[in-house]
Amino acid sequence: YSITNLMLIYVVRHPYTKSNVQKITQGHSDSPLYWIGIIQAHILGMKLKNNEISKIITSDLGRCVQTSNIINKFLKVPITKTEKLREQNLGKYNGVPKSKIKEEFDEDDPKAIPKGGESLFQVKERVITYLKTMKDKDTVLIVTHSGCFQSILSEAYNIPLNDKMCRTKPLKIGKLSVTKEITLIELN
Repeated sequence: YSITNLMLIYVVRHPYTKSNVQKITQGHSDSPLYWIGIIQAHILGMKLKNNEISKIITSDLGRCVQTSNIINKFLKVPITKTEKLREQNLGKYNGVPKSKIKEEFDEDDPKAIPKGGESLFQVKERVITYLKTMKDKDTVLIVTHSGCFQSILSEAYNIPLNDKMCRTKPLKIGKLSVTKEITLIELN
């Protein structure tokens, strides 16, 4: 692949939300950033501001849009929202306390499909297909969720989705190249 077919992406997940702190699953339900999450989003903006990012592409869920808007105070670029970067649809478990899910659904099994939702494998397929069909030639920031970031790392490392190396924290920034393959450049 020539350099003209190469797309650079930075990937972050939204920081801590009120639901994260209350140990409530989110999936397709939503929760605003918690005060510490707002601080974390500002830190991400400061870390990303010198990377010549030309556009932010974000999940259309509020917690990612809020994160994107805070980061964009530093980047000042266009923001595009898409449902392709949404978190796993947990079906009947969207917005349910984590303790309730553990009784009925194995969140650690990437093949498990919650009633009315999608498996983590299906999330990975959705996210990776979207990234590989993007036509951007510039450097793009992807603002998404832990399950989507996990999917991207699983693809880049070529390891199972539930491998510990795919887990991320809110201040992690992935830098990857996207051609027909997704290649991790750095994760810090």
